[in-house]
Order: sequence, then C-alpha cells, then structure tokens
Amino acid sequence: LTYFDARGVVETSRYCLAIAKQDYEDFRYAIELTPTGPKMSDEHVAAKAAGAFAANMQRLPILEVGGKLISQSKAIEKYVARRCGLYGANEVEAAQVDAVCEHIRDIKTKYTTGPKAVKDPEEKIAAMAKWFDVELGEWCVHLGNAIDATGASAGYAAGSAASLADVTIHCFVTEFFDEVDAAKAAAAKCPTVQAILERVAAMEEVKNWTASRPVTKI
Repeated sequence: LTYFDARGVVETSRYCLAIAKQDYEDFRYAIELTPTGPKMSDEHVAAKAAGAFAANMQRLPILEVGGKLISQSKAIEKYVARRCGLYGANEVEAAQVDAVCEHIRDIKTKYTTGPKAVKDPEEKIAAMAKWFDVELGEWCVHLGNAIDATGASAGYAAGSAASLADVTIHCFVTEFFDEVDAAKAAAAKCPTVQAILERVAAMEEVKNWTASRPVTKI
C-alpha cells in the first residue's frame, strides 16, 4: 500500500487491515508541511517522474496485489474490506455498507462546502460553531436513523458483524476533523452512532493500531 507518511485517505484501509490482522507493506513517502503547502520528498518526485503512479493518474494511493495495481482510495477500501471479511454477510449487507459510506461522504461534503469553505474569519468562526454545536449532531441523528431502519444489530452499522461501514464512521468522527473532541460530542447525541464508535474503539486490533502506527501531523 503506497501513500504518504500521513493518515489521509488510506487510514480507513489501514484500520481494516489491522482489524483483519493482515500483513502488508505500508510504504510511505515523506511529506513536509510548509506555509505554502505540502512539499514532496525527492524520492516521491523521482518516482512520479518515472511513471510509478500512472495507475492513479500520477497520484496516490496505489495498492499492489500480486503484481496488479489498484488505484483510488475508495476502490482500495472496498477491495480491502472484501478481502478482510468486512463487507457484510451477503449482497444486501454489502449494499448497506456502501450506503453508510455514501452517507458519510454526503456529510463530509456538507462540511467542506459549508462552514469549511467560508472565507470571512468572523463568519467562519460562527459557521464552525454552528456546525459542531448543532448541525453535525443533527446529521449523526439522521445517520443513526438510517442505520436503524436497515435492522442492523446494536453497535453495528450494517448487519451484525464488523464492517467497512463501522470503520468509516470511526475514521470520520475521530480522524476527519481537526476538532476531534467537538466531533465526538456531536456524535454522542445519537445513541446508534455512539454505540458503533464505542465498539470499534474497544477492539483490541484498533487499540493496537492506534498505539503502534507512525505519529503524523495529518
């Protein structure tokens, strides 16, 4: 699995691999955060120039399996989840997993095109406060209601076993926002979502991964 020395868009896949106790090479290109933006390492620049990232249109991540290349973080997540037994017990549950992941994508879009996109400093402060104090909690309630409507067991986002959907919710609340405590407080307003977060956080494999993974700024 090739990416940067960052959590970023592959951390969900890394969690899935950790939960399934799958051995893999976690190859990371160094990246430096500067006032003008991320600075790529010379190794990354050379690999890109040599065409190493062509499978993902000159971008990362890329997953290599048996000499074959898989690109796009979401495609990688789904492949990893299937290989790790984290994609539902049948086709219906697999579709329910996909639906939860799409719900999370929709909430992220509401955030990135809403309060995150506000330019005026004072307006941004107000918009961010409203997002974490009110709106995110409301979206978590909608998410919980959607999960409940599918008949998922308590503590699970789809079916009655751990899945990519659970991991996606965990990463969304604990990894996506800079304001992690505020995100957790908002999620706690929905018992269904809170139960999923608590169960995922209690998994030994998740505890081991978060304790042993490289410490990164992003």
